[in-house]
Amino acid sequence: MKTFIEFRSTYEDDAQFDPDGNCLVPGGRGIMDAYVSWVRGRCERIDVVDQHSFYGWSVQLKINDGWVWQLIQNHDPWLLIAEARSIRIPFVNAKVVDARLEESLSLFKGFLGHDDHLEFVAEHTRAEYQASSGRQSNEE
Repeated sequence: MKTFIEFRSTYEDDAQFDPDGNCLVPGGRGIMDAYVSWVRGRCERIDVVDQHSFYGWSVQLKINDGWVWQLIQNHDPWLLIAEARSIRIPFVNAKVVDARLEESLSLFKGFLGHDDHLEFVAEHTRAEYQASSGRQSNEE
């Protein structure tokens, strides 16, 4: 499943750095706040936005009685990674979990189409993303 979405942003860079150039607060909080505002009411529940290490912002969405974790990080272009946080039990709920993940990805793509500051670039599986230009996501 293509759970990596690349996108471009014209939002102001909101990253914060110390005097030595080390990242204190990663960029993308403005993007994530806009996404959370837009997605509210389109899913069952949204957890609080969390800073994810030094490189991104994450949020969990409750969709169809299960959770999907989403992370945005600034690569160039920006990157969203989505992961189902529900246990997969073969033949019992794997299709439900996959449908939940697909719904979360559709929500994010809908947000990209809605927000004039954002532009969809491409979507990839993890392997496709890592193979393209030798890139690695920070979230391994």
